[in-house]
Amino acid sequence: NSMVDDLDFFIETINPKNPNEYRSGEKWLPIELVQETIPLKNGKDTTITIRITHHGPIISDIHGLLKNKNVAMSMAWTGHWNTPEMDAWVSINNMKNWSDFSKGIKKFGVPGQNIVYADVKGNIGWRPAVYVPIRKQGSSMIPRPGEDPSFDWKGKIPFEKMPFLYNPEKGYISTANNKTIGDDFPYYISKLWADPSRIEQINRRLDSMDNMTVEKMKSVQLDQTSPFDQEVLPYIWLTETGEETGNLKKAYEFLKVWDGVEDVNSEGALIFHATMRNLVLNLYGDELALLGQNYLEAYTGLKYLVHRKIREIFKTGESSWIDDITTPNHVETLNEIISKSVADAIIELEESFGINISNWKWGDAHSLTHPHMLSKVKLLDWLFDLNVGPFRSGGSDKSPNAGGYSFN
Repeated sequence: NSMVDDLDFFIETINPKNPNEYRSGEKWLPIELVQETIPLKNGKDTTITIRITHHGPIISDIHGLLKNKNVAMSMAWTGHWNTPEMDAWVSINNMKNWSDFSKGIKKFGVPGQNIVYADVKGNIGWRPAVYVPIRKQGSSMIPRPGEDPSFDWKGKIPFEKMPFLYNPEKGYISTANNKTIGDDFPYYISKLWADPSRIEQINRRLDSMDNMTVEKMKSVQLDQTSPFDQEVLPYIWLTETGEETGNLKKAYEFLKVWDGVEDVNSEGALIFHATMRNLVLNLYGDELALLGQNYLEAYTGLKYLVHRKIREIFKTGESSWIDDITTPNHVETLNEIISKSVADAIIELEESFGINISNWKWGDAHSLTHPHMLSKVKLLDWLFDLNVGPFRSGGSDKSPNAGGYSFN
């Protein structure tokens, strides 16, 4: 995935005299009303009314916290544009050369993909297949003022201005949901890139190879090394006080000799990931809990953003997130939060895997299951055991052998 930012929220001002109008500049524009019928299993069909502005559908009508008769929130998304993805795939599958490939990619809008190219002449290339909106003031991580037309999208970045690679000097092309543009790129594309850990290890492996073979490429795909883990580990080591006992002491010993390879039989990998899980909860939980549990769960689900921020916090040692606002008489340091997270992780692991720390293995907590479509029907799943797995699985979302997991 090219990880582009293809969505914005707009705060719309509703006419207090006419709830079916909204402001754009000096004008009140009519809200488009669309009736949609939703069939319900074992029940009558339900008809709903969707309100739509020129930015997109109003989504606040279904959210209790956002309901207000004078404001509403709409959603602009490139998926609302008329984009011919099927035509693009037909063109790509019938291509003869790089020019044909590029013409096919130009048609593809959403969801954004990184697509690589190779031909029998030895040429290689890459293009992002995506439409990216042009925005005022670049990125938009908070809702925009819908009544100000200057914040409206101004079309999409021209295809000719989008980044691409063709026969790069280094001799290979790699992508892993990573940032694919330089800081000097004139348009805003995204702040949603994945943590660079996976691409760092992929490039490290490829740079070390004199020649490519199928087996070597297979080993890269299955690589379970995480540069993120290797970078973060020293910050955890520094929080050891020497007064630790029991499994907490042993945990630090495991972490100090662990090499950042997330093997299924690694104790260090399990301790590290349990620590990181608790670190995220300890950093953000106190603030986000004020908004409700759903907000904390939603934020931890954005692990790309969470872990990139953690790298930044570790490097600077500073962030307003560090202090625990539930302890008003004490301002926590980063080392205190890390130390608490290690201790919390050990308690959690003891409850899940027992007291013997040598039995704590990453693959016992991290597994892969291929769910069958019909497994949701409990009777069928019980009768036929439809799912494939679970299998003990190494790696994480920070290793080339990607295996992300849910924080909950």
